[in-house]
Amino acid sequence: MPWWALTYVVLYGLFSIAGLADDRASGRGAPWLAWGALALAAETWLVVAFFHEEVARTVGVLAAGFLLLSVTFATTSVAQDLRDHRNDRVDDDAGVDEDEAAVLPAAILIAGLLYAPAFVLGSLVVLRSWPVDR
Repeated sequence: MPWWALTYVVLYGLFSIAGLADDRASGRGAPWLAWGALALAAETWLVVAFFHEEVARTVGVLAAGFLLLSVTFATTSVAQDLRDHRNDRVDDDAGVDEDEAAVLPAAILIAGLLYAPAFVLGSLVVLRSWPVDR
């Protein structure tokens, strides 16, 4: 695995763990945290499997389930964060200052940039591992 991919996996893992810690501090329950941890493990596995075919062969077409788990968690997580942000703004009588209002879009952009490589590489792993009649 190239150095840049390893760097990506480490940074992705650190950001994901920080996100799960924030979710825990926000009061999200154990099932949510477990889902997030499984999604992180699945995404990491997909990235590693892209560079190591022997790793990809360990689960074959189940890689599609890993990708589905990851994409579903990412989508649900972003939707939940948007809903929480909207509720915080509604509950705040004084309104939200401009700096605070810019944080969520920036966070979503960063999350998207972090998710994209894992999802692209994961999709390629799924396509490579899918059985094809030849």
